[in-house]
Amino acid sequence: MQAFHYKKVDNIRSAMSTSSAPNAKFVAGGTTLIDLMKLNVERPTTLIDINSLALTKIEKLPTGGLSIGAMVRNSDLAHDATVQQEYPVLSEALLSGASPQLRNMATTGGNLLQRTRCYYFRDTAYPCNKRNPGSGCSAMDGYNRIHAILGTSEHCIATHPSDMAVAMAALETTIQITGPKGERSVPIGEFHLLPGSTPNRETVLTAGELITHVTLPPFANGTRSYYIKRRDRASYEFANKNLLQKAKARPDLVREVINKVRRDGVFSAVAAVRSRLDQPNALGYSSAGTIVGVGEGVTDLRVGDRVACAGASYAVHAEFACVPRLLVARIPPGSAVSFEEAAFTTLGAVSLHGVRIADAKLGDVVAVIGLGLLGQLTVQILKAAGCRVLGMDIAPERAELALRLGADDVSMSREGLRDLCLGYSSGHGAD
Repeated sequence: MQAFHYKKVDNIRSAMSTSSAPNAKFVAGGTTLIDLMKLNVERPTTLIDINSLALTKIEKLPTGGLSIGAMVRNSDLAHDATVQQEYPVLSEALLSGASPQLRNMATTGGNLLQRTRCYYFRDTAYPCNKRNPGSGCSAMDGYNRIHAILGTSEHCIATHPSDMAVAMAALETTIQITGPKGERSVPIGEFHLLPGSTPNRETVLTAGELITHVTLPPFANGTRSYYIKRRDRASYEFANKNLLQKAKARPDLVREVINKVRRDGVFSAVAAVRSRLDQPNALGYSSAGTIVGVGEGVTDLRVGDRVACAGASYAVHAEFACVPRLLVARIPPGSAVSFEEAAFTTLGAVSLHGVRIADAKLGDVVAVIGLGLLGQLTVQILKAAGCRVLGMDIAPERAELALRLGADDVSMSREGLRDLCLGYSSGHGAD
């Protein structure tokens, strides 16, 4: 864990004075920043907790627009009666992004400042110009299914993950900012920056500046708005492509929608599109099988090869699946590995990645909380790495299985796990 100072402030003046500390970061819901700190992508020396700032109001403006405080939680904004009635596109965008748990924590200001979900940005083992300027862009020649087509540069092709920001851009929102040099207003169209030659700079915010609130202009009477999103999972997903990108990729579907509008009107077409989007997707993200065909340019795999496959919406539970080459691994020819065993490859890779990110070393005391399938695999990988492994799960059968698979000790309560960690580490706690 990287050491950092923690400061809690209750007014903007204190926030501004504290922000002068080197490499200081504001934290509210923490749904992005804390994750990136765990991954060593973000390494602030000072965290300024702004959860006590009085920026939690949603208020009608005298001009007829709406003012939304930067600390308004996404759930509260999505379910606000005025937002639902006058700005439904914003409510629908918020409800289509992330999960209820994340929306309960995430704030309006933080949502606008989310950082990309690019795999390579979030994994410090790979070069990334956004994280380390000048190091290169691994996504260019890597797995880039969720990356941008438009608005890119030779230095970066990452996308912004916010659904809310898309809706606010359509609403021509203005972002109110305060900082050491005073206050200023920035139209949302000028707030986020294209990557260009400086992909590490994502917004116009300068050191110490803070979003205090955003303002929405009034909608003309009778104006209607909708937010329609295509995604891999029906439960939740971050935004990965804008509507223009989707339209360019499927002009045949665009023509269908246009013809539907001409025949039956706009609202009938919208209802039909919504029905189409609500149809269930094929399930699965880890599978194994025999190759029955290969695409052009694939030279290292042949029909008849036994392979393990990965990827949501690719390695689906179906008789046939079309999977990108990067997500396919050949099962060693002549090996005794069965398809059932090979289908666990993705799960094993997830567990192995977690162990590598945790930087667990020989002799470390490691706590594994949750002993489901991934937890059990993680226990075994950690033991193979020479770690002392302690597990915790409320289900006794899972705890017993972890012991059989090599865990040094297990508990079925938070307090019990704490005591085990202290006992196995001479009072220091888990590494």
